[in-house]
Amino acid sequence: MFKTNRLALAVAAAMAAFTSAAGAASAEKVHHGCTYTVEVVRDGQVVRSFQAYNLMPEQGRNDMLNVYFNRTAAQAGWFFGVFEGNSVPSDDLTADTWVSRLGECTTYTPATRPAFSSAAAAAGETNNTASRAEMTFTAAKTIYGAVIVSSAAKGSGAGVMASAVRFDDPQVLRAGDTLRLTGSFNLVSA
Repeated sequence: MFKTNRLALAVAAAMAAFTSAAGAASAEKVHHGCTYTVEVVRDGQVVRSFQAYNLMPEQGRNDMLNVYFNRTAAQAGWFFGVFEGNSVPSDDLTADTWVSRLGECTTYTPATRPAFSSAAAAAGETNNTASRAEMTFTAAKTIYGAVIVSSAAKGSGAGVMASAVRFDDPQVLRAGDTLRLTGSFNLVSA
């Protein structure tokens, strides 16, 4: 009897460990929203590359659902912005609050926020891998994160906030550095 109970406890412990590991793996797969791939380019060389996972604020989720299910007009375009405030995006972030709450950085070329030009969706994902957005900084800056909004004008609070991400580590950029951004939006069936 004692040996049987010990065997049953060992099997139960192994199953619990397996279930816990499988649950963790599943949680990683069920990321809805945008995965950012960020590259820092200095003197023509990629000196840092990492991924960051977004917050899709309520405003962006509502816009997506209304366009698809309620036939409201879609936004004309989507654009990347970056922020230099040491702040954390929250679910109530909107296009008209992020500039002041997160501190939009505008000291880069081009003259407008670079476009998020995505390819046709496939396998539940769309991304701008074929047309990565680039910002070349005209002054040294520390960048804490990025957003995707529907207004191209730097400093504008118009439109809709689709995505916001705070990087795990702030990116210290020199004048002349280029920040290259790729966004991959995905939906996973539960």
